[in-house]
Amino acid sequence: MADGTTVLAGECCSGRLATVMVTGLYLTGSIDLLTSLSKPGTKKASAGPVDVGQALTTMQSFFSEIDARTDALMRQAGVAKDLKGVFLGEHSWKANDAAWFRNHPERSHRLRPLLEGEAEAMPMGIPADQLPPNHRIEMLVRQVEPGKRIRKAFYRNTEIDVPDQEEIIHAIFDIVATAAGGSIIDLGEIIKRARQYAGNRGQQLN
Repeated sequence: MADGTTVLAGECCSGRLATVMVTGLYLTGSIDLLTSLSKPGTKKASAGPVDVGQALTTMQSFFSEIDARTDALMRQAGVAKDLKGVFLGEHSWKANDAAWFRNHPERSHRLRPLLEGEAEAMPMGIPADQLPPNHRIEMLVRQVEPGKRIRKAFYRNTEIDVPDQEEIIHAIFDIVATAAGGSIIDLGEIIKRARQYAGNRGQQLN
């Protein structure tokens, strides 16, 4: 209400309320900076209606900026599907990827195991205990530019060797990024794309 009190009323009595104020912010994406708001012990401050309105306007501007940056990154990376989450905070897997790409400046793609805390922060489409036999979840990483990377979960068949070559990991990333959920990756398609990428780079695919 205008005086700051909260009123609970059913539809039968809602017409008797003189003033109703409904204010909120609905988010369609997952951003790691919001997790601190729900942690136990987090200090929560009270504010009047005007202060809340100003705070929401500021938050809307912030998230609009994040959306614009994310859309630009997706276009730059050539990825059309929505991201599972935007991670702006400090995370061990981000530091690990950053260090790996610094040490491999000739690479733009990486295939690696899941790192600690990564599965919880980025829920997988299939729980680990429901994977087909001889499969495990690994992570495909595309570095668009230093500090800007996109990760895709890859359900790897452990009976198939995956050479750690840029063209092969590039091909797998592209296929996973455009495939429908539950699709089986064709080995011939990986080889075809990898050879094409190697030819574009003037290299020989082993």
